This record gives sequence, structure tokens and C-alpha cells, in this order.
Amino acid sequence: MTDASQIDLRAQPTAMRETIARLRQNLARFPGVPRAANALASTFDRWRERGFPERRAAIAKIAATTGWSTQVLDESIDALLAPFSRDALESFASSVVPRAQLGGFIMPANVPRAGMHELVVALISGAAAIVKPSNREPVFFHEFAQTLRKIDPTIASLLEVATFGREREDLTRLMNK
Repeated sequence: MTDASQIDLRAQPTAMRETIARLRQNLARFPGVPRAANALASTFDRWRERGFPERRAAIAKIAATTGWSTQVLDESIDALLAPFSRDALESFASSVVPRAQLGGFIMPANVPRAGMHELVVALISGAAAIVKPSNREPVFFHEFAQTLRKIDPTIASLLEVATFGREREDLTRLMNK
């Protein structure tokens, strides 16, 4: 069985339709805003650890494919994670009214890992999300989703990372339905 957070959608629109259907079903299982905030805070806490094996592996893969240094990637990930403290996530969660909806996020290539703020807002709010990372850096969001899956599979069931090329307008259209 394919891991739901890492489906490779390069081949078939059927896989995207199945993913969308599964995410919509999972919306009914949303366990609440506080749990979502806690799961994400725990995931960010793990990724803040520079020695966290999944972070090290992701940085090594990203460095190998992009040519960026591991030092630059470490600094970049540290900066990305800085706003997502447990206190900040809990504070945000205290003002959220849950909304069971599905959103598609196409992450830009020009700012690696951009879009995390919007994704976090969606997940804490009880929305399901399909994330299409840039083909230039497809590693981070896949690895982050895997960590979330280990910490809280129920919250992670609201997140799907789908890898496909920008020429696949058919898949992009499906994400927007």
C-alpha cells in the first residue's frame, strides 16, 4: 500500500480523484483545533532539532539535488520554523472556528518551503490540504508530512503531498475543484 502522504501523481488523474475523496472523508474525523495545534507544535519541535534524523536526511537530499549547502539549508529551515512555537500555535488555535473544507496549495519554487504559514492555518482550522511542492525541491513537505504522520496520524490524514510536473494542468484543475 502506498503511503498516503507521498503519492506520486505523475501518472494518473484517478490517483488525484481518490486522494481528494479520501481527504474529504477524513474531514469528518477532525479531532479538534487544540489537538491539531498540538500535533503541529510537536512536529515543529522535532524539526527544530538540528540532529533530528528526518531533518538531516531531508537536508542531505535537498543539498544533493539543489546544490545548496547544508549550512544554508539548516539556517533556512530554522528561519522557517521560528514563528511556529507551541505558544504561537496555541494562541492562534484559541481564536479559530473550525471549517471542514479542502484546499490545494501549490508551493512556489522561488522561495523554498514558502507556503508553510498558510498550510498550518488550514490544518489547525480543520481543513484538509493537498500540497503540490515545487519539482525543484520536492523533499521538505514530504518529509514534514511523514513526521506529522508519526506524531498524529489522524491530523496527518488531512494532509496529502502530491508530486507532479507543472505541465499536468489536468491535475492542477482537479486540485481546484
